[in-house]
Amino acid sequence: CKALFQSTCLACHADKGQGLVGPNLTDDAWLHGDTPSEIHHTVAEGFADKGMPSWKAALGPGQVNDVVAFVLSITGTHLPGKEPQGVVASK
Repeated sequence: CKALFQSTCLACHADKGQGLVGPNLTDDAWLHGDTPSEIHHTVAEGFADKGMPSWKAALGPGQVNDVVAFVLSITGTHLPGKEPQGVVASK
């Protein structure tokens, strides 16, 4: 999962998800929802108006699930990086 994340998401989210152009995925703030299904929707469908591409055609369902699993595994690890953006999860 980590290698797949790094090969597809690194340019925007950095190697550990700490954020570059895209948001930091290791904090507790979310732009498009923090549930597994909301994260899946974000990865699969993207948000073109915000620069997030749709990955469903390039990755297929299994690899989209792998990326989502990796994102969920790094959430809450709070790596130094881009400042939080969006709404803080109410977990």
